[in-house]
Formats: sequence, C-alpha cells, structure tokens
Amino acid sequence: MNAAGERASSGVLLVDLDRRLAGFTARTVRLQVLVNHDSQRSGHCPTCRWAVDRGRPGCPSYAVALCLLENRPLPSWLAHLADQLPGARIRAEKPGDDARRAEEDAAAGLFPAPRRVRPRGTGT
Repeated sequence: MNAAGERASSGVLLVDLDRRLAGFTARTVRLQVLVNHDSQRSGHCPTCRWAVDRGRPGCPSYAVALCLLENRPLPSWLAHLADQLPGARIRAEKPGDDARRAEEDAAAGLFPAPRRVRPRGTGT
C-alpha cells in the first residue's frame, strides 16, 4: 500500500515478497525461497498463498528468487521492485533500441507484427 493506503497499480509490493529477499541473500537462501514458493502444481503458492492461474503470473517471490539466482532482469510485472531488492536489475533500454524495433516491425512478413508494450516503471 502507498502513503494514501491504496494498493500499487502493479499489484505487487515489497511486503508481498518473502522477507528473506529484502536483504542481501546467498545462493542457498535464494534456492530455499524457490523451494518454499514453488507453485507449479497447485492453484496457490504453498507459502504465501499467492493465487496462480493462467491469467496471473506465478508467485512473485518465486519469480524474484529465480531471477536473482540466474542473474536475469526482473520480469516487467516486477520491474518496479528493482530499486528495493538488493541484486535485482531490470533490462536496460539502449537509445538505438526504438529505431531497431521500428525497423523490425516495419519489415515485410507473413503477418503484421504485434504491438509492442513497454512495461510501466522503465522511465521511458
């Protein structure tokens, strides 16, 4: 919740994540978070009870721990938490990316290119 007591528009707040991810963690702790929050088989995360279905991504704690373990950028739906999680990062946009994407989208193909959507919180 923000200062006004409203839920953030993205839906996931730092308090929704496993407390262990809020500090610097070793590989073992991140692996333990993965095991505790593995929601692949059930409709809810067994630890935090985050609802998981086809329309909603998996448990945010699981997604963050996996990104930290694999040194990958956070997915766009969690990118707003990158400043609050030690070791987390987001995909950096390069100045030439927009021009390259526009060129790729304009190229002839079998079907029209899908519309590109920028994740919120990237600053551009």
